[in-house]
Amino acid sequence: MSDLYNADFDRWTLEQVALLKAHRFEELDIENLLEEIEDLSKRDRQALRSHLEVLLLHLLKRRCQPGHKSNSWLNSIDTARSNLDDLLTASPSLRRYLADRIEPAYTGARKTALKQAERHGLSSLYRTAPGSCPWTVEQLLDEDFYG
Repeated sequence: MSDLYNADFDRWTLEQVALLKAHRFEELDIENLLEEIEDLSKRDRQALRSHLEVLLLHLLKRRCQPGHKSNSWLNSIDTARSNLDDLLTASPSLRRYLADRIEPAYTGARKTALKQAERHGLSSLYRTAPGSCPWTVEQLLDEDFYG
């Protein structure tokens, strides 16, 4: 079964599902199943950070460029919040990782914002951006908060 895992992941997955449904537990590829289940949790935590980073990037742009309040930034903020909400609704236990993911996501968002601003000659606007996230978890999840 391990050979199939390495050769055709999709087929391996379908076979594992079929074995589970048939209660043929002794035939399962336990080692790889455990690895995949653990990876699912890691992927969700990575998605949490990714959605946070997009949200923070556009909140930061709105804060640092007050004269340019782009509707696309508002749309990105709304989409990121919606994605976060979907993820937290599907896996409420991820909420416990939220506070720990904010600072790394903010650091990434700040770095991205600065790079993008440099391309447009606006980097001076971001040099005064806070070194740590200025927003609370509550503000970040509040659908009416735009910075």
